[in-house]
Amino acid sequence: MTTGTRGAAGGRGVIAAAGSGEGEEGTGGGLKTVMPAAEVVPGEAVLPGAEVVAGAGAGVVAGEAVWSAAGRFATGVCVVTAGSGPAVHGSTASTFTFISRRPPLVALSLRHGSHLLALIAEHRDFGINVLSSRQAALARHFASRKRAMGTRQFDGVGWAPAAGGLPRLAGTVCWLHCRAQRLIPAGDHEIVLAEVASVAEAGGSPLLYFAGALHPGSIPSDKE
Repeated sequence: MTTGTRGAAGGRGVIAAAGSGEGEEGTGGGLKTVMPAAEVVPGEAVLPGAEVVAGAGAGVVAGEAVWSAAGRFATGVCVVTAGSGPAVHGSTASTFTFISRRPPLVALSLRHGSHLLALIAEHRDFGINVLSSRQAALARHFASRKRAMGTRQFDGVGWAPAAGGLPRLAGTVCWLHCRAQRLIPAGDHEIVLAEVASVAEAGGSPLLYFAGALHPGSIPSDKE
């Protein structure tokens, strides 16, 4: 589910770190939010009678009910890495999706105030490590609020520096080097719209997130 609304220690899930707000700073630095929450992107179609607003209007279902229903939607799981050197950071997320083929665009939803969002806003480049069915422990580690910060959170984790020093985890089914283009306000989150600078695939089945729990995927990769 969305990072930052479900704690890693029990409760309803483990996908929590990327949007948990574990960092106190906001989205300072290089990449700025491109539009207020109530403003329409130029060229964006708005349906008749629809309002583009930050808050809920009449007839809108409670957010908790929607969040619960969204837990029934199975997704893949990734570890998003950003920063470099002593400021490097990794967080588990399931709110990643592919947007466009030409140009190759992806999106990532992160909670306001999260440390990961601040790093992406500052550095723009980030990595998507799509986890394999054997990497549930990694998902839990990078979702834990008790893990160390900086390079120490990667102690005991197999990884190598990729472009710009981004950590690329070993054993993943896919790796994407992304470059943020826009930060778009969306309620209590921001959507990071990014272009894909490079990609690498490997064999293995995916790790899945469903109903607040991690599940080893039973779909074999065609790379095997």
